[in-house]
Amino acid sequence: MKNEYKILWIDDDHANVRGDVRNIRSFLNYHGIDLIINQVEVTPDNCPTREASFSEAVSDIDLDMVFIDFNMPEQGDAIIGHIRKNLQHYHLPILFYTGDKEPEKVLTKIFSDSLLAESNFLSISDGIYFCDRDHIYEKAKLILTSLLEKDNKPQRGRGLLMDKVSEIDAKIIQALRKLCLDVPETKQKHVLALICKKLENRKDKSRKLFESIQNKSYSDAIESLLSDDLSIDTHFRSETLREMLRYIEGKTENGTILSNFYNPPKDQPLTKSLIALRNDYAHKTGEKINETHDKEKCKYIRTETKRHLFNVKQLLGEI
Repeated sequence: MKNEYKILWIDDDHANVRGDVRNIRSFLNYHGIDLIINQVEVTPDNCPTREASFSEAVSDIDLDMVFIDFNMPEQGDAIIGHIRKNLQHYHLPILFYTGDKEPEKVLTKIFSDSLLAESNFLSISDGIYFCDRDHIYEKAKLILTSLLEKDNKPQRGRGLLMDKVSEIDAKIIQALRKLCLDVPETKQKHVLALICKKLENRKDKSRKLFESIQNKSYSDAIESLLSDDLSIDTHFRSETLREMLRYIEGKTENGTILSNFYNPPKDQPLTKSLIALRNDYAHKTGEKINETHDKEKCKYIRTETKRHLFNVKQLLGEI
């Protein structure tokens, strides 16, 4: 499952499709997906099949869809041929559109084009969708809805959860190292006391770690804690970071957001936290997950993983 879709859009005047881009972005945002769009503008002196920038855009393995205007200085069918020669995108949906008053003539040209010379099975028309300029959004919505149906399968949801929660956890470790000394000295003993209390409550699981840090200084204890990541989990690390943020000026709001990472959202008491959901998906069969997996849960997974990753990156000064 993806939380962003990448689109390559090739036109000689992108102002004409500004409204379609807005509508597509809104449609994807409703499903918790960000739109990453690469707009290539074609001019008489800038034909994309001869441009390195275009070749780089086409070679992006993460592309989800391509939009191409037919009526440009270099006609769209030549550009499609260039894309299809790159077999990693043989399956890629391409929406071909035109403002021509007789679109059936353009359609005939596209679908009667000869097979590419280098292959006797590869047709330029394979995987091509067609519409007139006035119905780009309606056609794109149908194609994207089909992509979403496949993307929303529970197995893909499990994949996104494992990937993004692990990434958030790695960022939390970075934030703990970066921010631990920003806690005022007068409050460091409170953070250390919390850590020791939680470790002591874990009894045998973290007993050795607890015994090793209880008499250490604050900074040495934090370093020991982060060096032994097998004894503590994502929940523990995120709680520790939240406790630090309580005492760092200007960071309280970040800690409030972080609490939803391991606690159920207050405004959605029946919804599990992201960590709990990750653990749920990690230890259940696909059949069992499918009993509760739906479009709304897909949207929740996408929006929450993005929100928490943004929050921790902001703490690290990456945003």
